[in-house]
Amino acid sequence: MPTTVTGELEIGTSFRPGQIEENGDLSVDIVAFHCNLDGQQSKFTGVVNEPVTDDATNYFWLDLNTVLKTNTTGYPTSGVLRIGRVVTAGGLITKIIDDRSFLGLSAPTFSGAGNPNGVATANHGNTYRDTTNGIWYRCTSDPSGTEWAVV
Repeated sequence: MPTTVTGELEIGTSFRPGQIEENGDLSVDIVAFHCNLDGQQSKFTGVVNEPVTDDATNYFWLDLNTVLKTNTTGYPTSGVLRIGRVVTAGGLITKIIDDRSFLGLSAPTFSGAGNPNGVATANHGNTYRDTTNGIWYRCTSDPSGTEWAVV
């Protein structure tokens, strides 16, 4: 049975189940969610104040036992549910990249503060999370589009 994730979404809110959120200069929170890992119903209870390594890309995923794993070398090639990457530099989180494919979002996903319209450039279908307001956008223009719509 394929790995799947279930959660409740409210219209007008961000896609919170499994979302990585900044919590301080070099730490993150990951929101709880329910999942089906290799045919087994599970719940990831989430984490608060999870440290990240500075000056690196930090990879976050669940193994088949619903245990959160992280490293700075990359995702394992199989048997994992990818959550996301956190890029750090100079003691700060500079980017959160959402790899939650279970939401059906197109890769890659970008994040930043504020509305991306006319500012952020991407390909049609790419997604963007406004970290200030928690709003998700999808690029509606191509190639190298700067037009975004709220999803």
